[in-house]
Parts: sequence; C-alpha cells; structure tokens
Amino acid sequence: MWERAGFFGMLVLLPLSLAAPTANGGFGWSNGEAIGFVGTYLAGVSLSPLLAGVLMHRRLSSAYGLMLGGVAMLAGHLLLALVPWFSASSDPTDVLRLWPADGTAWRLDMLTFYIGVMALVLGSGFFIVAAPTLAGRLIATDDARRPAAFSLFYALINVGYLIGTLLVGYVGETQGWHRGYAAAAAVMACGLVFLLPVLRGWPARTVDSDEAQPQASLVAAWRALTPEIRKRLLVLLLLSLAVQPFYLVYGQIYGFLQIEIFEHTRREVFGFVLPAAWLQATSGLLVIAYAPLFAWLWTRSVRSGRQPKLALQLAAAVLLAALALVPVLAGLMERTGRVDGTSALHWVPLCYAILVAGEMCVGPVMLAAITCIAPSRWVGPALGVWFLAGAGASKISGMVGAMAADGQAVLVMGALAALTLAWGLGLAVIGRRITL
Repeated sequence: MWERAGFFGMLVLLPLSLAAPTANGGFGWSNGEAIGFVGTYLAGVSLSPLLAGVLMHRRLSSAYGLMLGGVAMLAGHLLLALVPWFSASSDPTDVLRLWPADGTAWRLDMLTFYIGVMALVLGSGFFIVAAPTLAGRLIATDDARRPAAFSLFYALINVGYLIGTLLVGYVGETQGWHRGYAAAAAVMACGLVFLLPVLRGWPARTVDSDEAQPQASLVAAWRALTPEIRKRLLVLLLLSLAVQPFYLVYGQIYGFLQIEIFEHTRREVFGFVLPAAWLQATSGLLVIAYAPLFAWLWTRSVRSGRQPKLALQLAAAVLLAALALVPVLAGLMERTGRVDGTSALHWVPLCYAILVAGEMCVGPVMLAAITCIAPSRWVGPALGVWFLAGAGASKISGMVGAMAADGQAVLVMGALAALTLAWGLGLAVIGRRITL
C-alpha cells in the first residue's frame, strides 16, 4: 500500500513537472515530450518485473524482493527530489536536458533525474512481482473465492493510490514539484519502517512444496511441467497480449488525460480549485468502491455455476475502455468550441467510472489466474511475462498521447476509441471458444 502511494504520487506529478516551465520549477519540455517520456517510463516499469521474476525464481524470496524493491524506490524518489540541488544553471528559461544546447557536456541535474527514474523502474519490478506472489499464498489455489480475494487485494493497493495522489499530488502542485517527490520518498520510507519488522526472521529464500527440488534452468524447469500446465500458461500468455488495447487506453490517465485535466479543465468547485492530482484520486477511490461489488459478483457467479470465461471478462474490459473515451471526446469537443479552450469537469469522473470498471475485469482476474495456474516457482516469471506484455502498450500509449497533445486530439482519441471497440468485439467472439 505504501509503495503504491509513493509510486502513483510520483506518477501523477511526472508529466506535469516535465511540461511545467522552468520558471515554475519544471523541466520546460513540451506536452508531447512529457507524455512520451511517461509512456517510456511505464514501459520500463512493465519490463522490469520479468527481470525481478527471474531473480526471485532463482535467488530471492518474495519477502526480500519486496524489501529490495522498497529500498530502490526510496532511493529513486530521493534522487528526483534532489534534482534542483544539482542544477548547473540559474537561468529560469533554461530547458532541462541531459546535454546543453551546444552538446558540450552532460548535466549533473538531469543525470540525477535519469538515475532516479531507473531506480524507480527496477524497484517497481520487484514490488509488482513480490506483492501478488505473497498475496497468492494466503488462499488455496483451488478456492473458488480466489478472484474475489484478489479484488479486495486490489482495493488495498488503491488505498495507497488514494493516499499518494491526495498527499503527494497536493504537495507537488502547491509547494513545488520536487517537494512532491520528497513527499513520495517520505511515504516510501514509512512503508519500509512497517515492512522491516515483518521481514525479520525470514530466510534468504522460502521453500515451497515444489521448490524442494534442485535448482534448474528456466528451460529445464519448463520441460518439467506437465503438458496441461504448459498449455494453460501459453493460453494465459496469449490472453495477456490480447487485452493490451485496454492498457493502451488506460495509460492515457497518466499522460495525456493528466495534462488535459491540468491545463484545459475547469477545476473550480465552490470557489476552490481542485489540484489535478486530486482528480486522479477518483480512480483509486472507484477501485475501493467497486472491489466489494466485484468480489460479490465473482463469488456469486461461481456458486451459481455461471462464472464467465476469462477471455470474455477481458473482452468486457476492452469494450469498457472504448466506452470510457466517449466522455473524453465530449470534453475535447467542448473545449475546442470555447474561446477560453477549457472543458467542464464532469467528463473526468464519468471517464474514470467506466475505465475503472474495466480495470476490475482485468487486473484482479489476471492476477488470480496466474497465481492459481502457475506452480509457485513459476509465479514470479509468469507475472513478469504478464507485465512484459504491457510494456509495448505503455510505450504506444505514450506515443498516442503525444500525438493528441501536439494537435488533432479529437481525431486521435476518436480513432483510438474505434480501434479499441473493434478489438473488444473481436475478442468477445473468439473468447467464447477459449477455456482454461
């Protein structure tokens, strides 16, 4: 929970600080550059669990992977907070780049920034793999309530999301971007304070029933699996790829939509201007609100013998992502028709309400399926592959958002909605024949 608070608190500030003028403590990048970098960062976050999963498969327990990830992320947040201290220029119009305009030498402040971002990427990889692995051990693999349990686990994660966007986002927008990054570091430090006593006494590597065998290479371990398990894992891999259009839309929350809210949305409510980060908190709040409902739905569907197929649940998520772009398009068309170039606030919660409903059909369901089907030694690598599939979607999401920010936002978002709708319908048709 605390890790997610720091991670998402930093994430809501990242595009805003990159696109903010240097005179206001930002980096002075264009909106398109900022959104594109966020896409690259999220792609890195999606790639890192594969490395973490392999290391935890061979060397580390999930608990120690969790601690290692926390330390790396704390270091990353601190480095981002310290970027102004390493600034080599006092010119408020100087755009922050790794190399100056003449290309003569690298900049220490930007080198600090990039090292901090890489530390966050690596730390996130360990956290993303370790947390679901530990959670998956709390409930039997043959328990029908497993998807419901992961819905509640997802809700707990989003308590951290809520804390991060409200606290870290507010500090960053009102007190300075880098103070916001310092607040993210403080939140992460609190998490480690709670985590370290729990880890005291844990062995360097936990041994599960199927881990008592001698260590083997991944290839040998794969061959040792039964044909049925290999088949089910491959189907999960294909479904991981098939659902990525959902994340292509969902990734807009952290890039294009965040800047759209900050720059072009009328956020004043009863005389108070809501920080853009607080509107991001809507997403976490909705997950917390939806989790009991979806947990009840999954449990009831199992008891009644009408549990929907995994592929159909993923198809529903993709279709909901396409539907979520309708209020976005309405807001974009409204602001293009106004002199002040702004849109009303109502499109934001409406978009998030639909998109988060789709997220509840993907995240908890896939986590439950992977931790149920994969043998315990394979949970880490399997989760790594699941997030690896999202790396391309994250990068493309940033590219699409950058195109929308640089012009023709209505055209770009409209095309994205149409393509997502077509993909979702196709997945729904094919998904009826896919069983696990």
